[in-house]
Amino acid sequence: MCRGDMKKEMEANYSPEKKTGILRKYLVERIDAQTICEEYGVDEGNLKQWTEQLLAGAPDIFRMQIGDIELLEYTRWEERPLEDPREIKPEEIKDALIEIIDVEGPMKAVNAYRTYVKAAGISKVGGKIRAIFNAILQEAIADELLIMRDEGDEPEYAERVVRVITENPVVPRTLGPRGIDDVPPAELATVMRHCLWKEPRQDNESLFRKVLGLYGLKVLTRKAQDTMERIRELYADKFDSEEEL
Repeated sequence: MCRGDMKKEMEANYSPEKKTGILRKYLVERIDAQTICEEYGVDEGNLKQWTEQLLAGAPDIFRMQIGDIELLEYTRWEERPLEDPREIKPEEIKDALIEIIDVEGPMKAVNAYRTYVKAAGISKVGGKIRAIFNAILQEAIADELLIMRDEGDEPEYAERVVRVITENPVVPRTLGPRGIDDVPPAELATVMRHCLWKEPRQDNESLFRKVLGLYGLKVLTRKAQDTMERIRELYADKFDSEEEL
């Protein structure tokens, strides 16, 4: 293998974390490009490309400014036929659930269950299926494949929020196929907090209507109002801070 090919292979094997570390030395510590290239086996073209990629993603970092929020587009799992969870091995169910959560998470566990059963041609998540899913989720969490948070003081296990280990705990997104009550509590609270930062003295109805507007909705239903009243009460002590929800 020639030297150029070896260098390309090394560069391809660098993880995102490794590239970030190299860019930190280059952009923050101001180590000259030649020294970095010699130490890490990259060339200046790579440094330039990685810097451009970093800057291209920078707007996402600044979207969460006080009084202004841009919701990321909700990504839906691409549905494919799944087997009845009562008739297959737990490992197959676990793989499918993780696949769904990896795409759509953070999400309430019950919504992952509903997505699975719909793909399996089953009308609802019955008690037996829910018990199967709960047990499999618990195993995946114990194996550190998933993380679960109780964001809404939920007694029901399936109402808690689950995500893959590498996902951010809170990702404000468009509504997608969800209802307001399907949005993870911390995600909804983040959107509500930004609306409050912009107009701190607004009453609940004004706040709730602004939140609905961000989600592209117009009608404040009783269900939506009850959901947001509960979230405002649960997160009341954090609406005035920049603490992560």
